[in-house]
Amino acid sequence: MCDEFLLLSLTFEFVGAAPVAGERKRKRKVRKERLRRNKMDGHDSEDPKQSTADMTVFVQNLLRQMQSRFQTMSDSIVSKIDEMGHRIDELEQSINDLRNEMGTEGSPSPVAPPKPNPEEAKSSDVPA
Repeated sequence: MCDEFLLLSLTFEFVGAAPVAGERKRKRKVRKERLRRNKMDGHDSEDPKQSTADMTVFVQNLLRQMQSRFQTMSDSIVSKIDEMGHRIDELEQSINDLRNEMGTEGSPSPVAPPKPNPEEAKSSDVPA
């Protein structure tokens, strides 16, 4: 609200309307209050170089945080991919062990049984 009042009073000055004495006093009070708040927050609106430096530090810290979070997520993803690869290797080994136990090493997978040769089917249909 203070900023709106300041903007309004500056607008009156710009268009040539003379602010009344009470508005001048209020305007000074608003400026003092803004300066006090800025100094308490560690920001000095009078020094644009300081504001630029503060913004630079803020952006650098933000980028460091983002980089750290990205690196953490990246490490997590790589770790999960490695774990999945290890589990796939264990599964393949288990399948091979089962094949060896069943004595079907080198035979086709039980999921896709071999299709009979059409010529063999014809010869078995003919009575001897």
